[in-house]
Amino acid sequence: NAGTFTNTATVTGTPPVGADVTDDDSDTQTFIQEPEIAIVKSAEVDSEDDCYDTGDIVTYTFVVTNLGNVTLENVTIDETYHFTGTGTLGAVTFVSSSMGSVEGTLLPNETATYTVEYEITQEDTDTRYIDNQAEVTGSYGDGMTVDDLSGETNADDEVTQVDLCQQPSIAIVKSAEVISDDDCYDTGDTVIYTFVVTNTGNVTLENVTIDETYHFTGTGTLGAVTFVSSSMGSAEGTLKPGESATYTAEYVITQQDTDTRFINNQAEVTGYYLLAFSNEFFVTDLSGDSVDADNETQVDLCQRPDLSIAKSLVSNDDVVGGSVNYEITVTNTGNVTLYDIYVVDDKAGLMEVVPVLAPGASISFQASVIITQEMIDEGCFYNTAYAEIREVIDEQQQPGEGEDVEYRVVLRDDSNEVEVCFTQTPEIKITKTASYDDGGDCSDVGEEILYTFVVTNTGNVTLSSVT
Repeated sequence: NAGTFTNTATVTGTPPVGADVTDDDSDTQTFIQEPEIAIVKSAEVDSEDDCYDTGDIVTYTFVVTNLGNVTLENVTIDETYHFTGTGTLGAVTFVSSSMGSVEGTLLPNETATYTVEYEITQEDTDTRYIDNQAEVTGSYGDGMTVDDLSGETNADDEVTQVDLCQQPSIAIVKSAEVISDDDCYDTGDTVIYTFVVTNTGNVTLENVTIDETYHFTGTGTLGAVTFVSSSMGSAEGTLKPGESATYTAEYVITQQDTDTRFINNQAEVTGYYLLAFSNEFFVTDLSGDSVDADNETQVDLCQRPDLSIAKSLVSNDDVVGGSVNYEITVTNTGNVTLYDIYVVDDKAGLMEVVPVLAPGASISFQASVIITQEMIDEGCFYNTAYAEIREVIDEQQQPGEGEDVEYRVVLRDDSNEVEVCFTQTPEIKITKTASYDDGGDCSDVGEEILYTFVVTNTGNVTLSSVT
């Protein structure tokens, strides 16, 4: 330990006369000091499962060995020499030494064991591993030191790495609420979609985005997805394990949607992790009505088909052979587009088919009835029209394929009855003439006179019981 050793010999002799005589001589030997120290480091994780992650405890064990030939003092370990953990390491604790030396002292070939504990943080789990290398230092002689970096054996300086378990997972739950003035959800109403995205894994997720158009049957344009809040205060796009974020998107129902009767929608959420290494690490999920479900969100729409038909008088010629002219207007008074509307006025011989009519739209037709004597005689003429939608009973048989197409009426409206009254001008004229049976111009006694009556209906109505 001292490095040198001096030995002095003294000789003394007593002469016959006089004082003793003496002499001495010294010899100093220098020893070769070969100080050497080594530290071996290992790690053990205390976990409830085989997945080492946030909250688990890492126990680092250091075995320091004096490999030299001098006693080492002031042996200390710097555990933070190289440490990638984001938390705080515990204090290095002395456990024991193989030859009974006190803490800080190591005899040649003696080993001492130390430990330190560390709790894994979320940032560590996000990084996927913890690197750690300690440095041991010992002193000897006159303030000289020796050191070593930890490794797996006395002969290497390998960094001790604790691999952590990453179980990335994400879930999205979607719901829909319709803002409507009534209980009938249809054109113009607003659907508010709400998304609750939850980080169900054990790593922090970044760049969390929602693709609302993953599957969408609506015919309009979805509004932008808007971030509302997060349960742990993370900014938009970031989710810590166990954290949930709420988003919304709005959509205005179109007429085509109402005609379809429902809107199906499913969104996809994507979140990334290990972005410091690559953008290839990500997780996805399809929306459902629970964390474990991936079903579509369906908004059922209200269909109220309805139509009306109105009939009005345009003109009346008021004479036999003339015409009574009408205007017939059909209006879609429901909230769905109507197809193949049959418009019929039997007395006018009108039968038209409207191929398509949007809600609120109207279409008009002109119809005429030729005035007959019977109509004048009746005094007034009454007429209606109707509009209806037909459904063919036999789907293999289509209208136009014959006269015997069977159908059922699924929607119908009858117009108001239009009364047309004609001007009746009854008038009769009688002309009487006389003639004689002898053909003369005057009658004689006993001669028979023949009277002839010509009765003429000079009015515009048929006369009966003419006497």
